[in-house]
Amino acid sequence: MSSFNCVTKRYDLNTDWEQRKLGEVTERITRKNKNLESTLPLTISARDGLVDQNAFFNKQVASKDISNYYLLRNGEFAYNKSYSKDYPWGAIKRLENYEMGVLSTLYIVFQTQNINSDFLVTYYDTNKWHKEISVRAAEGARNHGLLNIAPVDFFETVLKIPNDFEEQNLIGLFLKKLDNTIALHQQKLDQLSKMKISLLQDIFPTDGQNRPKIRFTYFYDIWEKRKLSSKIISELKGKARREMVGNGSEYLDTIHLNGGESQKVNSPSNVTKEDIIILWDGSKAGTIYHGFSGALGSTLKSYKIKGSSSFLYQYLKKYQHLIYENYRTPNIPHVNKNFTNEFYIYETKNEEENKIGKLLNNIDAIVDLHQQKIDKLQQIKKAYLQKMFI
Repeated sequence: MSSFNCVTKRYDLNTDWEQRKLGEVTERITRKNKNLESTLPLTISARDGLVDQNAFFNKQVASKDISNYYLLRNGEFAYNKSYSKDYPWGAIKRLENYEMGVLSTLYIVFQTQNINSDFLVTYYDTNKWHKEISVRAAEGARNHGLLNIAPVDFFETVLKIPNDFEEQNLIGLFLKKLDNTIALHQQKLDQLSKMKISLLQDIFPTDGQNRPKIRFTYFYDIWEKRKLSSKIISELKGKARREMVGNGSEYLDTIHLNGGESQKVNSPSNVTKEDIIILWDGSKAGTIYHGFSGALGSTLKSYKIKGSSSFLYQYLKKYQHLIYENYRTPNIPHVNKNFTNEFYIYETKNEEENKIGKLLNNIDAIVDLHQQKIDKLQQIKKAYLQKMFI
């Protein structure tokens, strides 16, 4: 069998694939929202598909009169011709989260006829359809962020699909289950992130108060307001540079601190995992890090801390936005030299600080675990999408 008629992962089904025009397996929808059956304006989110436009943008973007918008029902598809770096040929998604909604007439809307709907969802998660769009959207024919492709040309795009409807169903079902697993981990991650945000509001005192709203059992003492400098034993300005490549210490720069690849340098290790690190220079000056050890890069500072460094890290991260807003120089940003004497914190007994730091760190660890699972599942899905489609 030729490469056109086979695919690497096929559930052991030895069936042929064929070329079909999109217009042969789907039907365009042009129904309007004349009777205002829906007042829910939709937009396409890269992660969540078709979602509530008002919630996504946190404001009303759609026209006040949406009677002339397309009315989209659950299970129907929409093509968003807006392009971006991640979606150079736009995005095609199925409405799944709502019974119905409305879309601007700039979208192309359609429903399946002679093709499995789940299969088509996964097909449009691949890049297999990009070439067909690219040959019909003329080079340079882009207006205000929209690809210039007419509906008649869009439905002329050619797909390669299994002849056997059972194979379409199996591929669609398998990848849908994978998506559901990813969504479950994402839901747990979102819930934990929201829980932590809520916890941060109540587990530290608000300004002007000397006790937090919630506390561990048997802690009743008043918290005291002090300068950040009172918690610091010593500080260090980094000197290591990326070009000092070697086999010595882990090089600590923003690439590594933000999850990028690590690098060894010929420089002594001068930071431990208990130290607080702050980006001193650059566009994100003021960003706080914790839990790293190695040779400190030249744009960073570190602090050795009295008491629980986990507690202090979580406290500073809660007020990260204030550090950005109030404790950096304008123009070419760097942290104010008197930052530690000007920034105030609330502190309590070491035992309580240790419990708070440990609790919040544990939540972070669980969030990271779910994110790692999501990333791994996304990689697995990407591999299957490459191998299951022609």
